[in-house]
Amino acid sequence: MEAGVPPGVLNIVHGGKTAVDTLCTHPDVRAVSFVGSTHVGHHVYNLASTHEKRAQCMMGRQEPRVVLPDASKGIR
Repeated sequence: MEAGVPPGVLNIVHGGKTAVDTLCTHPDVRAVSFVGSTHVGHHVYNLASTHEKRAQCMMGRQEPRVVLPDASKGIR
């Protein structure tokens, strides 16, 4: 909200297969982004794509990071 994103545009959901399948098939959900295991990521991508949703899956990682242009890139 502080960034100006309207309520309901971004939602973070933790859950199992039922939650994943519901989000990937629900008609009101337009896009899905996933971070986690490769096995589950393939399932999310395939199911969401089958239901004509945009899907972004970062597989094999547990903690995504965004590095901004002004970040210190030195090793600590």
